[in-house]
Amino acid sequence: MSLSITFLSLNLCGQDPSDGSNPWARRKELCVDLLKKFRPIIFCIQAGYDYFGCSRKGPDDKGDEFCAIFFDATKVMNTQLDDKSSNARRRGALLAWQHVASLPPTLPVVFCGDFNTDKESDVGRFFLGRSRLLNEKGDLRDAWQSARRRRNGGIVHTNHGFRGEEQGCWECFKHFYRVFCMCWDRNYQDLHSDWVFFKGRQLAPVFAEVVVDNKEGRFPSDHYPVYIEFLLPRSVRLLEGSLVG
Repeated sequence: MSLSITFLSLNLCGQDPSDGSNPWARRKELCVDLLKKFRPIIFCIQAGYDYFGCSRKGPDDKGDEFCAIFFDATKVMNTQLDDKSSNARRRGALLAWQHVASLPPTLPVVFCGDFNTDKESDVGRFFLGRSRLLNEKGDLRDAWQSARRRRNGGIVHTNHGFRGEEQGCWECFKHFYRVFCMCWDRNYQDLHSDWVFFKGRQLAPVFAEVVVDNKEGRFPSDHYPVYIEFLLPRSVRLLEGSLVG
């Protein structure tokens, strides 16, 4: 019997006064519903609280944002790159890649996160091995583009600002104008800012979904969650206390 491992990555958009009519108190139950529906083996969150991790202000800080991982007996990379500075994103990307490169070359890697830029940016191209940063080049693969099946492939941008599909005519115009001007030969889904990368022949993405679930127009976050299912090799056996339950 084939086994698979599932990931759900979500920028929670925690407690923020700018959320207006979408405060965390009115969204947290929607996040619980997501977990109950998809039951991911690994749940990666960004901009979250009550976590296992280290604050960007240091290990003693308890009030700032964390990139947290809710995990079950395994390890996975998770990040949120800076949303203001492109230079900070490049530096963060380089640090993340240097960690990946330090791992044993045969070790499978899954890397989730809110990268606050699209995959055709210098950061995205770097991770995918299409450009260099400081003479280094990544070799990760995009689980969304590599998946055998995809759901909600027409979503232009995973950061929807609590507007869902009504992201605004101006935003859509900017995205499509950029695609036209750059003469891309790739799908416009590369404008996603929430990605799941992977590395290793042992992992085969079989299904990917941009999750658009909402309740009467209210969304769990201002980002769409991204759900990925990887098929594991036949050599993997179901063991007592393993990930599959």
